[in-house]
Amino acid sequence: MDVLIFNSWHWWTHRGSSQPWDYMQEGSKLYKDMDRLTAFYKGLTTWARWVDQNVDPSKTKVFFQNVSPTHYEGKDWNAPSRSCSGEDEPLSGSTYPACHLQQQI
Repeated sequence: MDVLIFNSWHWWTHRGSSQPWDYMQEGSKLYKDMDRLTAFYKGLTTWARWVDQNVDPSKTKVFFQNVSPTHYEGKDWNAPSRSCSGEDEPLSGSTYPACHLQQQI
């Protein structure tokens, strides 16, 4: 069984010299920049279409991870003096206690 893991979001938020692309192309249009959530949506739907057309699900497991949880500050899980080092259990609950995206696609 082959495994394809697609992890995205982190790079879509960068601007300036940290932006990982020079331009984006959609059809015959070139964009130097665009709204990050629009770009993320377009990139993700393009990727999903490629997976649907090129990956045989009987031979390949596909995993997708969207927004990775932050794990730098223990205050995010009510342990201000700790970090993620040594943590081996996921946070419970249906909501993520740290930062939230201000917009949704």
